[in-house]
Amino acid sequence: MVNQRRTIAPRPTPAGPTSAPAPDMEQIMAKLSEMEGKMTNVEVQVGSVKAQLNVVVAGNASAIRAIGALGSAHNTALVNSPAIPVAPVALLPVVPTKQTNNDVYTAIRKYMWKPKFSSRITAEILANNNKPRWNTDVPFNQSPNKELVVRILNYLEPKFESKGMRRSDLHKNLHTNFRSQSSKDKKSSSAKAAVNTRSRRANRAGESHSRRLNAYLDNEDAINEMMGKDCANMIIREAMSEGESDVETSESGTKRVIRTVRPGWRSDEFNRLITIVDSHVLDGMGLHSHQFLPRVFKSVSNSAAPNDVVSRLPQWAFRNDV
Repeated sequence: MVNQRRTIAPRPTPAGPTSAPAPDMEQIMAKLSEMEGKMTNVEVQVGSVKAQLNVVVAGNASAIRAIGALGSAHNTALVNSPAIPVAPVALLPVVPTKQTNNDVYTAIRKYMWKPKFSSRITAEILANNNKPRWNTDVPFNQSPNKELVVRILNYLEPKFESKGMRRSDLHKNLHTNFRSQSSKDKKSSSAKAAVNTRSRRANRAGESHSRRLNAYLDNEDAINEMMGKDCANMIIREAMSEGESDVETSESGTKRVIRTVRPGWRSDEFNRLITIVDSHVLDGMGLHSHQFLPRVFKSVSNSAAPNDVVSRLPQWAFRNDV
């Protein structure tokens, strides 16, 4: 039997153009010496920088200590200071206006029974009769008014809450309405008659001035010709209004009349102008002239002309002895 052995060939040594010759010992020593010199130069430069820093620190030691103390104090304050609470942002409350208060009173009057309600429609009369009313014979906070207050508050609150009216505000409005109605109910018949008379006179004065002004404008040329002068600036309410007596019936008592009390400051010429204007008022009313109550002269008052009238009227409108 033949013993065959595998022979391993030796690894060939690299050769060719890519192989570089190994450096010799002299080159290595030269490189080490060069590096040692560079390191020495760096150490010298570092030492020089340290020396310069020491000079700067020594010359500004007090300033550096102050800066350090300030930094320490700031850090301490940050650690020890409590956090500042941030206030929550709240919406400003809605403040009710004067108009809102007036709207509340209007809503109350519409909700309540009207003692002087008049209508030709039966359904409207029945609806008014079924509305609640105050019992002015008992206090505001007692039954049945107490229960009525709660009922009206529940009606008003949804309507006016968004306009700034609190329940307490609405309660105050209701109390004011109750006191007003109580005052009206407790007035004597003579006091009520006096109030009605003043109201009638005020309304009549307004209507009278409007009719006189319209009559003059419709007949301006004719009136000015009769007076012999321009009277346009004379038709002012304060100058043409007359006082009235308390009695509104004729001497026979068969019909209503207006007994006038003439202001003493008016001249005869001014009174003549008013008489002419009133005649044109009656002519303009035609068949409706009966609505104009007869005016019966009663007396002359000893009154002075108002300041605003004096500045607006010509001299001929005033009596010479006033």
